Amino acid sequence: MTVRFDEFVRAADAAGFGPGTRTRRWIDWPRVIAWSTVGALVALVVGGSYVATYVL
Repeated sequence: MTVRFDEFVRAADAAGFGPGTRTRRWIDWPRVIAWSTVGALVALVVGGSYVATYVL
């Protein structure tokens, strides 16, 4: 089994090894923003088609 270094460090910090501080979880902000935008656009398209179909 192969473990990447950052996964090892995260697991070692969680297990109590090291100086006692946990490393912060890395967040991929560009990916979060991109998928949030895609989700918002899909919601607008689906919501708009619902309004056009059932309300009008």
